[in-house]
Amino acid sequence: METIYLKQIIEMAEVSKENLNIRKEIILDEMSDGELGKWIREMYRAKVREADETIKNITNKINGQ
Repeated sequence: METIYLKQIIEMAEVSKENLNIRKEIILDEMSDGELGKWIREMYRAKVREADETIKNITNKINGQ
């Protein structure tokens, strides 16, 4: 894959860490606000971990590792 496309993937992964989409069913579910906050934070952390892993893998590919 060409380097320009790999760099675009890295950029998209970085941008993806800026937002988290949550279905309305999750927000309207019968849980306390504290539980909802914990759940949303965990969802965001998982998303960031995944994006960081993608960035690491693509960077290694660019660097030939």
